[in-house]
Amino acid sequence: MSRAGLNKFNVQQARDTLLARGINPSVDAVRVELGNTGSKTTIHRYLKELEAEDATQLGDEALLSSALTDMIARMAAKLRDEALQRADEANRVWQTEKTQLVAQLGAAQARLKELGADNAALTSRLERESVAHDETKDRLHHAELRAERCEQQVKGLEQQLDENQKHLISLEEKHRNARDALEHFRTAAQEQRQQEQLRHDTQVQQLQAELRNLNQTLIVKQSELTQLNRDNASLVGEVGEHRKQLKQLERSLAEKTKQTELASETNAKLIAVTEEKNALDSKLQSLSRAHDVEIEKARGLELSLAKTQTELDVKNGLLEKLSIR
Repeated sequence: MSRAGLNKFNVQQARDTLLARGINPSVDAVRVELGNTGSKTTIHRYLKELEAEDATQLGDEALLSSALTDMIARMAAKLRDEALQRADEANRVWQTEKTQLVAQLGAAQARLKELGADNAALTSRLERESVAHDETKDRLHHAELRAERCEQQVKGLEQQLDENQKHLISLEEKHRNARDALEHFRTAAQEQRQQEQLRHDTQVQQLQAELRNLNQTLIVKQSELTQLNRDNASLVGEVGEHRKQLKQLERSLAEKTKQTELASETNAKLIAVTEEKNALDSKLQSLSRAHDVEIEKARGLELSLAKTQTELDVKNGLLEKLSIR
């Protein structure tokens, strides 16, 4: 690879440096002296041009006088030496700078690698820190939300506590009122119990009196019912007897009707018998109505008796309950 800016002067300096060292200035030697840079073709071309110039200068020297030629030769040698010294000094400086630059380049490359590694580590760490920051931010947001909810809950609990305190005060007031009311109720209940005991004793006495009266009424009603049953039985017997008589009269009437057809002289008797029959029918109807009335009375007495018996049972049960108390 050719060095940028390689010219004939550079090639001449390298050649002169090699000649001063006693080294043959070949293309490869010059190229090595130039730091392994430059095209060999270019270096060869510049070397040919320099050789041609040297040959021309030697031909021109022949035309000069020997003294002048000698002076020029000394001056040229001195100039060459100075040029070679300057070239050597510049080459040493350049080599030193080159070594320093190479060392700096190596150090810079090493530093660059370190910085690259550090950059990669920092990038990875930055990514981790970013993820951690996002997670921390999310946790912070959730924590803020929880804190806000907790604050609301605390406010709600404080409000509920205030309400509970008010409710507790109200309950204590109600408890005092209830205790006072209970004490008043106990006093009133004791007085009422005494009054109820008095009423109970009075009611027991009244019920016992009513029970005796009901027992007596029941005995009377049972006697009346027995008498009504007897009267009813008697009426039933009389009705049966009258019915028998009515049947006999009907048979007699039938016979007398037949006899009436045979003898008209018995007409008056028939009329009498007919009137007697009608009277018996009337009497039978009266007896039937009386029988119905007696039956209704008996039913009324039975109902009254059942009602009285029920009242008696109820009052007996009430009396037993009062007695148990």
